[in-house]
Amino acid sequence: MTDPRLTIPALPHDAVDRPRLRKLLDEGVEVPLTLVSAPAGTGKTVLAASWAARRPAPTAWVTIDDNDVRDGALWLLVRAALHQHGVDAAGEPPGTGEPESTRLFLTSLATAVASRPTPVTLALDCETALPPDAAAGLELLLRRAAGRLRLLLLTRADPLLPLHRYRLEGSIDEVRMADLAFTTGEARVLLGRAGVNLSAAAMESVMARTRGWAAGLRFAALTLSRSTDQDAAARALTGERGTVADYLLAEVLDTQPPQVRATLLSTSIVDLLRPGLVEVLAGPRAQHDLDRLASDNVFLDEIPEHPGTYRLHPLFRELLRAQLAYEAPERVTALDRVAARWLAINDLPVEAVRHAMAGGAWEDGCRYAVDNLAVARLLTERPPGQLRALLADLPDEADGPHVSLVRAAQTILAHDPSGAACHLERAREVLAGAPAPPSAQLTLALVDGFRARLAGDARAALSALRGAEGLVEQVPDHTQSRDAVALLTWGKGSALLLAGRIDAAVESFTACVDRAGRGGPETGWPVIDSLGQLALIAAMRGRLQRATNLADRSLALRHRAAIPARYGPCAAEIALAWASTEAYDLRAARRHLDRAAEAVTAGDDPLPWAMFAVVTARARRARGDMEGARRVLDEAITTAPLPEWMRDRLRLELAILDIVSGEPARALRVVADVADADLVPEATLVASRARLASGAEVTDLVAIDEGATLATRVDLWLVEASRRLVQGDERAAHRALGRSLRLAAPETLRRPFYEAPADVRRLLRASGDLAGEHGWLSPGAARPSDGKRGERARQGRDARAVPGATRPGSRAPAAPSLDGGGDGPVEPLTPKELEVLGHLAGLLTTEEIAGAMFVSVNTVRTHVRNILRKLTVSRRNEAVRRARALHLIAA
Repeated sequence: MTDPRLTIPALPHDAVDRPRLRKLLDEGVEVPLTLVSAPAGTGKTVLAASWAARRPAPTAWVTIDDNDVRDGALWLLVRAALHQHGVDAAGEPPGTGEPESTRLFLTSLATAVASRPTPVTLALDCETALPPDAAAGLELLLRRAAGRLRLLLLTRADPLLPLHRYRLEGSIDEVRMADLAFTTGEARVLLGRAGVNLSAAAMESVMARTRGWAAGLRFAALTLSRSTDQDAAARALTGERGTVADYLLAEVLDTQPPQVRATLLSTSIVDLLRPGLVEVLAGPRAQHDLDRLASDNVFLDEIPEHPGTYRLHPLFRELLRAQLAYEAPERVTALDRVAARWLAINDLPVEAVRHAMAGGAWEDGCRYAVDNLAVARLLTERPPGQLRALLADLPDEADGPHVSLVRAAQTILAHDPSGAACHLERAREVLAGAPAPPSAQLTLALVDGFRARLAGDARAALSALRGAEGLVEQVPDHTQSRDAVALLTWGKGSALLLAGRIDAAVESFTACVDRAGRGGPETGWPVIDSLGQLALIAAMRGRLQRATNLADRSLALRHRAAIPARYGPCAAEIALAWASTEAYDLRAARRHLDRAAEAVTAGDDPLPWAMFAVVTARARRARGDMEGARRVLDEAITTAPLPEWMRDRLRLELAILDIVSGEPARALRVVADVADADLVPEATLVASRARLASGAEVTDLVAIDEGATLATRVDLWLVEASRRLVQGDERAAHRALGRSLRLAAPETLRRPFYEAPADVRRLLRASGDLAGEHGWLSPGAARPSDGKRGERARQGRDARAVPGATRPGSRAPAAPSLDGGGDGPVEPLTPKELEVLGHLAGLLTTEEIAGAMFVSVNTVRTHVRNILRKLTVSRRNEAVRRARALHLIAA
């Protein structure tokens, strides 16, 4: 009867064929030694048996366990296996404890192998660790066999062979746990054979828990196949109990010496086993124990970029933690507190807080956060990160000044300034009793500044933040202090904006962005929002191109930081909506408003909220929805705690609505309530528009031009043109209209012309020279470069003698439509459609256009159909002529 130890094991019924691994073994047996070294249950034997069963050349197989090694049966089994494959060695293997006899026997066996014409393959499946003398015997066999022996060695731990020498010689191939791990596809096949079919998310969870460990997957298949909700059971897979825990306990943990077992249990409370930390948790031998365990493949992975730092396999770590809690529950709390102290000292505040919370050291955990200025992260982290989640679990009985500081920050995030004030007062009382460290004082000042800003008290906010500035220098210069400085400059900008000191706010927001560019948190919330606020201010002042550039930078950083839209910041989207509205691209404005609506709230940041209301009202006004526009403005004024200068801006928008709605008298009453000095030009202009609409006489408006925003200055000259038309002075009206167009051109500011009085729009349509000079007024037209714009302006001035005149020998081009009728396109043309128009003007065929634009022929045909529809023509040549007449493309 054949010895089962010399027989290739039968494959389990659910064995998964893995060609990629069989290929590794095919390549491995080209060299003397193939080492398959991995922990228990990783599928070493199944792989080798599958490979050997499919291999054309025969494989001598030997399986050994503890008894075989102890009884000296190893060489007897090796001799018998090789004998089955034609290797005859003289003499019998000696018993244990006879080194010289063993050496002579192995030399004879190696000589017999070396005499063969072809190599012989020996698979040695070790279910136990090879003792040193056995490893030395294998080394002798390999060395004396003259390259005719191919040894496939399956082991749980690296044997005491000179592996470093083999690696240098290129005489070894190695297969490790990472190679043996099942891929997601292989795991699906394995689970599927047990009747387990998981969703992608549940499968991802199983792979994260098992890391492709074969035994873990088999145990998972056994558990999940009995569950009525396999996805839920997959998410609940754990190493704390059940068959996985039983296996790891019996096959791994309980096989370790007592000292090593204690090291594993004590260090399991941390996620990363760092040098220094493991010693304070488990004693001076801990690092040595872990190094040895890693070399023995005990479910311990070294972090490549941090030599000596290890991570436990997830299921094994869960077993260890459960076992520690079972055997010594009182030690868990103590170990967590020890770990927290070490992590805090070594500048790992989030992990320090986690372990302090786990150990019930509430005040210590909050102190670690405050000492590392991590409370700044609480106020700025979007979406909420680990630190906020950890500190959110503070129990009611937690007490202390640092606990109060953390709770103050949390109540600010909950938009509760009065609650924050109570917590800050408690912290201030306790810290006043003894010298507080600079980090605590700085945190208190920062949090107080943000509390005051949230309460709408700009003066108190600025006072607190200025106090914080004086404390920054006392804090060591590390990453957390840079975060605090970014928070400080951003907070000052917000407070200055609240106070209506816009120029100073611009300086502070700019300083926040500049500081980040010199090494601070480039994708931090303060920088992203500072860029957005700068974009809003630029848009508000009419610098639309700068607003767009700043907003794009803000959104690019937000994308890099992976901040979902619902967490904001929304200032950049609102700035883009403002710029799109001013360019009269109402579809783009709607898109940006929809994105901003996910994050903008009345109680969070006043300027975005107010500007969101203004842009939404303007977009509705453009669509003729006057009541909807009024509701938006009324809600913004009554709902949000806005500073007075922002309320005044909203009142001006209401007054414009009154004028458009035919109620100039009410507009005058609204304007009378505007008190902000910086808004005097806008208020004066709106009042003049109201008087003009009511038929009253309006005096010269030119004095308003100084210090006003671009939109106000453009509106001023449009009102002046209307006033001159009422007086019958068409030449002066023409000059005023030209002045407004030249002001608006650099920023492509179209809205005022679409909302201009009807008599001014008629004048523009009748003025061929102005239409030719300012083709950019059509929404689909590109913005002319400064050079072209200046040349057109000079040509226009030279040619104009009377309103509507054109250059000699030229034909007056059609004016852009400003009221939805006239000669303009039905819809604005997209940039791609304008590009196609240019190619059509160059007489390119459909195929040639497709090649030039790297798109399909069908895509070009779609663009052409859209162009014909929008320009209300039926032929391509007609579209080109009409586009030239509208100055959409060059003549």
